[in-house]
Amino acid sequence: MPKYSFVAQTSVGTIERGTISGSNPLDVQRALAERDCRLVGIELCQEITTPVSQWRDWIRAFQANGFRSIRSVDIELMLLQLSVMLNSGLALQPSLRELSVHCPKRKMQKLCGQWADAIEEGDSFATALAASAAVPPMVIQLAEIGESSGELSLTLRRASDAMEKRRLTKGTLLATLAYPVLVAVAALSVAVYLIGWAIPKLATFLDAMGRKLPAMTQSLLDLSTWINAYGTTIAVFVVAVMAAVALCYRWQPGRYRIDHFFLHVPLFGNLLKMAETQQLAASLSLLIRSGVFLQDALLTAAALQQNQYLKTGLERTRHHISMGHGLAPSLHDKGFCALLSSMVAVGEKTGDLPTTLEHVGEFYEGQVETQRKRIEKLIEPMIIVVVGGIVGYVYVAFFMALMSAGGNFK
Repeated sequence: MPKYSFVAQTSVGTIERGTISGSNPLDVQRALAERDCRLVGIELCQEITTPVSQWRDWIRAFQANGFRSIRSVDIELMLLQLSVMLNSGLALQPSLRELSVHCPKRKMQKLCGQWADAIEEGDSFATALAASAAVPPMVIQLAEIGESSGELSLTLRRASDAMEKRRLTKGTLLATLAYPVLVAVAALSVAVYLIGWAIPKLATFLDAMGRKLPAMTQSLLDLSTWINAYGTTIAVFVVAVMAAVALCYRWQPGRYRIDHFFLHVPLFGNLLKMAETQQLAASLSLLIRSGVFLQDALLTAAALQQNQYLKTGLERTRHHISMGHGLAPSLHDKGFCALLSSMVAVGEKTGDLPTTLEHVGEFYEGQVETQRKRIEKLIEPMIIVVVGGIVGYVYVAFFMALMSAGGNFK
């Protein structure tokens, strides 16, 4: 169970500092409340990890969940269905019982049944959700706010909409990044097949006929000979480099540097930065509008962040706010787009920060789509020129060898 360092105010007004174990910040807040302490600040204690321990944890999680683990879209659909049931007048526990029978996935059925049992035993819905690692922290926090305000149906619907937007944005980024990679791999696979198999066979045939290969074909044959001689060494080296990068990415300091590097990759780095800014603005707007305190909202937003560099920036932002600084200067130069801190300053002055953040999220949502289309328009001709040139060179060399075999080329 993770440990958190906390700052709390006791019932007599003194400040208490220390560490406490808890599955999430909500558990820590409840544990302190039982001691008549009000939580002022909280921070996850950083554990010393190694790449080997990170991989061991990943393997254990994979063995526990397997290929059929609960996905974000399953939670999203469940929240939407539960919101509709609650809005129709059905109570929470009967709604969960219905979902435990009618959810499309068996694991979701089992999870909904566990939540219904927990509520029957006297736990709140937020506490029941917190017991599952598949539920994002934002959903847990919104569920707690919804139960406190009596608007659980509305907050669950907002959580479902927020998860849908995050999923669509992530899908857009993956599609943009995957398109050039897939096209390049397919084209280069054809070129490797011709260089590594077809042209050597044709060269053997021409040698038997006593004919000389054209210079263009000979260059590819030399390349094929070199690949056959050192191909195993190259493959082992590439696999070793990929394994080293993967291990480094599983190690927190290494991931911090790799994620920082990704944000500065030409074209794609700016797209990633705008997408993360959009998601942060939308998440903060939703949480603050729902009644979550700013520091708690930042803690939740940091937990949702996949980029370690940006996550560290949000944790520093939260620390600066706990020391009395404003949100706008605390967000400055933390890896997000510069417009975010400028607009937050406007929202703080006008007193309507959630609406301002919502507008920022909508603006960057459009910017992400515009940047995605711009990247596609730039990459398509680059792929045609580079990959087409490689494949075209191989094809020309191949057909020149065929013409030489037929005696039509000297």
